Amino acid sequence: MKPSSGLGDSAILGKNRRPSNPIREISGSNIAQKSRLQRYHYWILLMRHASECRRPPGKCKLPRCHEAKEVCDHIKTCRQGRSCQFNHCVISKKLIAHYMQCSRSRSRRQNCPICGPVKAAIRQEKVKNTLEKITLELKSMNMGIDINDELFGSDQPHERSTNVL
Repeated sequence: MKPSSGLGDSAILGKNRRPSNPIREISGSNIAQKSRLQRYHYWILLMRHASECRRPPGKCKLPRCHEAKEVCDHIKTCRQGRSCQFNHCVISKKLIAHYMQCSRSRSRRQNCPICGPVKAAIRQEKVKNTLEKITLELKSMNMGIDINDELFGSDQPHERSTNVL
């Protein structure tokens, strides 16, 4: 068992509480519930990142990436279910199972207080990465394209800009 580091089951679910269904934990609108929901969002996104991150420990720019990698590695072989004492194991398995189930249901995913914001963040990141990639490709072509030109959505009169790709 690893020592606690702040995002363990007790930090997410409250001290002396057994992990339960994450969705049932979120009802009402008080600050503690919103904070718990934000921690769920963060942890799902961090686990998603960690499962794909190939940087060595301490080299990733995301805090706690290495910790999440250890949890991902542990979960792959854990057969202890709800009785597992490995830090973050039980809650991580529950969140991942919930997320996977929600991902298969379009109506649930959009209305789910856990998965809706996570999916939106993933979509937003994909759009940002796609736009950055296209911009870099255009710059590398050195075509002299002005991104402020009407073709690119500017309604302002055309003036020579410094935003030339």
